[in-house]
Amino acid sequence: MKSVLKKLSNIWYYYKYYMLAVLIAAVALFMTVKSCREKNDYDVSLLFMNHGYGTNFYRTETIDQISQILGQFSPDRNEDGKTDVQVITINYGNTFQQNNSANSARSANLAAGKSVLFLLDDQNYSELKAGGFLADLSELGQSEYLEGDSFDAISSGLFSSVENFVVEGESFHLCLRVYDEKKAESDSAFAEQYTAAKTLITNIINRY
Repeated sequence: MKSVLKKLSNIWYYYKYYMLAVLIAAVALFMTVKSCREKNDYDVSLLFMNHGYGTNFYRTETIDQISQILGQFSPDRNEDGKTDVQVITINYGNTFQQNNSANSARSANLAAGKSVLFLLDDQNYSELKAGGFLADLSELGQSEYLEGDSFDAISSGLFSSVENFVVEGESFHLCLRVYDEKKAESDSAFAEQYTAAKTLITNIINRY
């Protein structure tokens, strides 16, 4: 027994740094795997772009309320027993630096194509419409708040329960991105989320 303990003592003495390195690497690997497993797999991702009509858009509780409302209309795409709608905000400010940063974020998000649902102020709506990003929604249903590629998210009262959200004289357009068949062929997650987003906005149109 003593010889065994002595051998273990010698191993620890000569290789303790290697053993500690392996232990640290194992813990790091475990935490990475754990983080990946716990990472939210959102059913739908929405890109919310506005020109800074209020700092409330940065507040977590405001974004949470928008997410919760949209979640009521979303299908459970990943079948995890709940509906999660991710809201990514891009806010244009009053300075050149802020606007330049917002433009870069918008370009990156549009290029990635992760968010297939949009909530846009008038200016962003006009720009994305001109760029050919918005799908025609008329085939999804009928509503007095639906016009072509835009559902009026303010006049419909969709977000009337969100505190400090509605600004008098301003409007927001709920829109769907144009379907990218080539991306869908190579990216099943895109195709699945697009179907979920289409169902979400269809449910809203049918409700209002």
